[in-house]
Amino acid sequence: MQCIREMHSYRFFEDLERDMRNDFSDCLLVCDIDGTLAEGQVIHPDNIRALERFRSMSGQVVLATGRTPQSAAPLVRRL
Repeated sequence: MQCIREMHSYRFFEDLERDMRNDFSDCLLVCDIDGTLAEGQVIHPDNIRALERFRSMSGQVVLATGRTPQSAAPLVRRL
């Protein structure tokens, strides 16, 4: 099964939670930070819950950003 979806906002994660299967070990989620996962330094709580659930079912998450490592680090630590 291919796990390719386009995401533009936290609604992607709401859809992902609704459609969850039990095993995402064959899936890699690449997620932009700004305007998708977070607004400024704020990560929507629904996004955090969905990512935690996705990872708990063996899904792999990669963050994509144009931020510097120093700027992205505080957000990455929250995940």
